[in-house]
Amino acid sequence: MIAKSKTPEQHIEDLRKLFTRLRKYRLRLNPAKCTFGVKTGKLLGFIVNEKGIEVDPDKVKAIREMPTPRTEAEVRGFLGRINFIARFISQLTATCTPIFKLLRKKHELIPGRPLILYLTVLEESMGCMLGQRDDTGKKEHAIYYLSKKFTDCEQRYSALERTCCALVWATKRLRQYMLAHTVWLIAKTDPIKYIFEKPALTGRIARWQMALSEYDIVYISQKAIKGRNGIGVVLVSPKDQCFPFSAKLGFDCTNNMAEYEACTMGLLMAAEHQAKQLKVFGDSALVIYQLRGEWETRDAKLVPYHEHIRELIDSFDTVTFHHVPREENQMADALATLSAMVQVNEGQELTIHVRQQPRIAYCQYLNIEPEETNLMFYSSLDTKGKSSATFLTWMPVENSVSHSSLDASGKSSATFLT
Repeated sequence: MIAKSKTPEQHIEDLRKLFTRLRKYRLRLNPAKCTFGVKTGKLLGFIVNEKGIEVDPDKVKAIREMPTPRTEAEVRGFLGRINFIARFISQLTATCTPIFKLLRKKHELIPGRPLILYLTVLEESMGCMLGQRDDTGKKEHAIYYLSKKFTDCEQRYSALERTCCALVWATKRLRQYMLAHTVWLIAKTDPIKYIFEKPALTGRIARWQMALSEYDIVYISQKAIKGRNGIGVVLVSPKDQCFPFSAKLGFDCTNNMAEYEACTMGLLMAAEHQAKQLKVFGDSALVIYQLRGEWETRDAKLVPYHEHIRELIDSFDTVTFHHVPREENQMADALATLSAMVQVNEGQELTIHVRQQPRIAYCQYLNIEPEETNLMFYSSLDTKGKSSATFLTWMPVENSVSHSSLDASGKSSATFLT
């Protein structure tokens, strides 16, 4: 029996009424089990206080410390415990709907979209980004960002051991995401192979193996995720003559780097055909606004591209950059898609025109003398001696221009789409 009152004065009156009814029905109370004047207490597995009825923290702790259900019976037992505190969980039915569907008989299991974990490990720190592709499979959405500074002991690890250490730390922080999904690991080295295939395990590696054994982590090289890069450029003369060019990049790069490669190729093609006035249209807002000077180029991988294109612009009289929607740039996108899909079948001859560019824009092979500043933009680039001979290869369309078109002013001009 509970006698609850809003004020202390009213509580005395409520107790008087309670005792009167007990005497009326000749009921007796055990003084050892009676408590008076309390503001909170447990009753029937719940906490009753001045705010109302709340969930018992001990009950919640027992549910949180339950092991992960692995069988159908364990899942049903978990739902039974959750149902005990259902009144305190908002939209519990909607949250548990996927579990209810899995418990149906003759239900075919369909795996969900995997998570993608990008892992970057430096000498003194690490960073990672957890993402997932959308329903179309073309775009990725970021879920979580993490970073960590290695301790003095961890900094003495080898590069591969630092990668393993970073992966174990990331799994602890992202446990609630990674337990329920397959995770694609994108990194320079494969820590999974190193940990699980090493014959003699030390104490540290053995602990890492135990920590990673409960996750479904699959190492995928970066080439498999960001490979098949193609670029396309369309030169348009003042007489509306179109001259398309396409190229397949032979190195791994991001989308923004590919956009800069396309712009570089377009400028080189326009310079070869002696165009002096140029209008550049592109669907990448980042590249266009950076080249127009409205946005600052902060990415260290894009800074060399930006400087190289500014040098190419000096060979023209006027160059303007314009941003257009992707829907209005379908021809250049189609060329980029076709160049990325080019494959050589066995047993068939395919003529490929390869052109070696004497000067390239790919940032990892540029010789750059860093300025006397504190910025570490080019700390990872080799600035000693000549760069290794790596050239941009591209396959031009057969109907390339053999002459330049002149406008009314007598100067050659062109427009190209990237």
